[in-house]
Amino acid sequence: MKTLELILDRRYPKDKYTIGILTCEGKRICEVLELPVKGTHHGKTAIPAGRYEIDMNTVSPKFATRFWAAIFKGIVPWLKNVPGRSRILIHPGNSVEDTDGCLLPGNNREKGKVLDSSACYLTLFKGYLRPAAETGRQIFITIKDHE
Repeated sequence: MKTLELILDRRYPKDKYTIGILTCEGKRICEVLELPVKGTHHGKTAIPAGRYEIDMNTVSPKFATRFWAAIFKGIVPWLKNVPGRSRILIHPGNSVEDTDGCLLPGNNREKGKVLDSSACYLTLFKGYLRPAAETGRQIFITIKDHE
């Protein structure tokens, strides 16, 4: 079975946040904001680099009623088997205050933030994740620290 492979290349690891570039099959989708790799935010760090399967069948009780999740019956992409973590999702947000470890898609046009997060999330979900899930493809994201 063919898979859908996303790559998150952590390009800008700072003390208080990390910005990466998300691609699929060589095509740039957006930037992603996450917790710091090198420092901590409220005692937390970014998830470990690695390859994770994305579950496209899980309803998020926390986000199910947000417009960007409600249109998909509350389903939010969930990274499976993240070491030492549970419920690592991909969802909209603008700053590290909006995440407890999840990946926030957007456009990095402001230092330490992503903007247009809901629009970028919907592009990712509707253009890549949902079509792959509907055709039975497994979906993976590889998160790598930039070298």
